[in-house]
Amino acid sequence: HRIPWGRGLGAEVASFVGGFLAGSVLCGEEVAALGRKEAAGGEASASGSLVAILSSGNLAADMAGPGAGQGGTKGSNVHTLMQLAISRGWTPGNVCPAISGALQIGVETPDGFRSHRVPTPNGLVAVIFVPTSQPEGAPFPKQAVGRKEAISNVGHMALLINCFCSGEWGMFAKAAEDTIGREHVASQFPYMPDVIQSALDAGATGAFPCGFGPSVMALITCRTGDVLAQSSSNELERAVAKAMLSKADEVGCDGRVLIAKPADIGAHVVAQKSELGIHEDSERIIYFQ
Repeated sequence: HRIPWGRGLGAEVASFVGGFLAGSVLCGEEVAALGRKEAAGGEASASGSLVAILSSGNLAADMAGPGAGQGGTKGSNVHTLMQLAISRGWTPGNVCPAISGALQIGVETPDGFRSHRVPTPNGLVAVIFVPTSQPEGAPFPKQAVGRKEAISNVGHMALLINCFCSGEWGMFAKAAEDTIGREHVASQFPYMPDVIQSALDAGATGAFPCGFGPSVMALITCRTGDVLAQSSSNELERAVAKAMLSKADEVGCDGRVLIAKPADIGAHVVAQKSELGIHEDSERIIYFQ
């Protein structure tokens, strides 16, 4: 993948999931034939090993099969991979989309976490400001939160999901506000509120931190055609990108902008990378597929 590392964009999870998928593609048949016994006759290593994950079948097939987007059935490779990734400390908010793509809701059940897909309308464009030198933000500390703040955050989450399901984006900017983590993130990255506001002023539907920072994502809705084939009159995303860069420069935070669209599938095998897209001379605004 080409996700920037250490910028709050889930690159670590994508690498972990992609590595296991690559292992399945490269040696799935051999591992399935060996089962849990190694070639020398000894037991395979701990349950988190590649042998244990793949011994019940082919991960690539499971990820593309009927269970994709639902977290896999209990005992499947996808289900096992999801539990393993989350047990290592990564959040379901990063793990589930890395495996199944699109927008996912991670739910904890007695049998482990499950993933459920949220409909992702066509025409969404993500404009992501990625600082050059800022470190990844520290997670929100585990602590009790006030009842009022908790209820507010749950309400915002329900409103956000409703925007995706209904295609009505009028309340998206409000839904994207995080009443619990906002001050924690802003205290680490003081430029963030200004960059978010600049994106909204330039016409973005909503803008918010990526994870705990340092990156900022602005969402643009109702675009037509492919992100790489927009006409000059249909390039709101570039105006938003330039506004975010300008504000970041003004407050002393150097960076670049990635322009992308939501991926409907998660980790998968591709024949080659694409370098399509218009590149500015400064190479600070990049179309990212």
